[in-house]
Amino acid sequence: MKRVVGIFLIIQTVLTYLILRALNQVSVSITEAAVHTKSGGLTLSWSDDLSAITYILLIIVVIPSIYLILAKNKKIEG
Repeated sequence: MKRVVGIFLIIQTVLTYLILRALNQVSVSITEAAVHTKSGGLTLSWSDDLSAITYILLIIVVIPSIYLILAKNKKIEG
């Protein structure tokens, strides 16, 4: 069961990363297009929107997931 949860968390983390990366690329291209059409120049300044913290949280989820996959199941003695 631990292995299944670990695999699920890793798959979820990878999909979340891909979605965030795709959304970030779309927002950057929209911002660049808006700057070009409005002013004709390329003066662009924008904040990072906490994307570094998001990626750190994804890494934090991957670490316990790897532990859950590699952990050995303890046999119950009774």
